[in-house]
Amino acid sequence: PTLYGILAARSGDAAGLRRALNALAEPTSRDYGVQLHLNSVRAAALVRAEAARAAGDPEAALRELDDYPVQNDSTLPIFDTDYGEAHMRWLRADLHELVGDDEAALLWFGTFPDPVGNDLVYLAPSHLRRARIHERRGEVALAVQHYARFAALWRDADPALQPLVREARDALARLGRENATGPRD
Repeated sequence: PTLYGILAARSGDAAGLRRALNALAEPTSRDYGVQLHLNSVRAAALVRAEAARAAGDPEAALRELDDYPVQNDSTLPIFDTDYGEAHMRWLRADLHELVGDDEAALLWFGTFPDPVGNDLVYLAPSHLRRARIHERRGEVALAVQHYARFAALWRDADPALQPLVREARDALARLGRENATGPRD
């Protein structure tokens, strides 16, 4: 029900969202996957947070996640063994960026990958998001580092994802020019 709820929230399927939240309210032994790793209350909070984000209310989405801390210190080992925990970290990073809290967003994006590598799907995108934040903040060296890492990780990405790789390469070229000639006014 968790993944179904996330998809329903993102697609605006209110009936599907209600069904998922109802299913999470009464978990059964038939539940599998993410549900084995996240208790139903925590999973429901994740789905409600996705729904609030999809409705354009990132502050409410963050409040949904407040009672469910996950490891967010990128200097400590994280042994994240399921999709739900990784997705919760990603969502927190995304929400912090949406509300303009770049420091918190960078911290959360910096938790990828965990030492076990169960969240590798988020690794390259986390570099792209960090690069954009650093560029917006004028932190050219850090932006270059993350754009380069993203471009290297996704150099052979599917054609549908190549525009993101081109974005990173274009940013590297632009930042390299600006660094050589000084910032433009």
